[in-house]
Amino acid sequence: MPGPNDYPFYYDSTNTKVLSAVATIDVTLLPLGLVQPTQLQVNPQSIYPLLNPGSSTGH
Repeated sequence: MPGPNDYPFYYDSTNTKVLSAVATIDVTLLPLGLVQPTQLQVNPQSIYPLLNPGSSTGH
């Protein structure tokens, strides 16, 4: 369901369900020093849920 600032992009063949939408975003830069970089630590076993076994490549 698109939100109040989203715009439907594609509908299904019955023109009743939104298949994809475009969201508006605020591109205002954050002041330097406000956001600290973070490191993401990934356990190799936790990568499996990120893969898509239904795709032809599995990714």
